[in-house]
Amino acid sequence: MVDNGFVDVGGFVDMWEMWLGCFVKLKHKPHISKFYADKIAKGTGRIKPGKNTLFGNKGGVAQSFMIHSRLFSFIATHLKHDYDNYEKRNKMAG
Repeated sequence: MVDNGFVDVGGFVDMWEMWLGCFVKLKHKPHISKFYADKIAKGTGRIKPGKNTLFGNKGGVAQSFMIHSRLFSFIATHLKHDYDNYEKRNKMAG
């Protein structure tokens, strides 16, 4: 529990340098259901230029849950940048 009366909904989901955590007031915690968290890696990058060490450097993390009968969904993504990459970006998101 955080000192200001908030608690995490169901933990954190992370992928490399992206983290996603959701918090609610303690009084709402018993009413949370259908918690779901996931991540997906897309694309590759190199840790150091010229090296063959590849890692997934694009993608997204997400959490969703219900409080009473209301659904909440949170998504964080890191996709290809620049206007010229919009086709690749849309393909990654699909």
